Amino acid sequence: MKDSILKLYRPAVRTGGEWEPDLSRMTAPGLVFRGARDPIDQHR
Repeated sequence: MKDSILKLYRPAVRTGGEWEPDLSRMTAPGLVFRGARDPIDQHR
């Protein structure tokens, strides 16, 4: 399953474009899991 998700996510140009505007209305806390050694995700 992980490979399927990554194949869809990584080439996306506008990931979350449909739901991104709704994020400002969220009131519940969230949790994000990120891979520390993900070569695509270089946010530090």
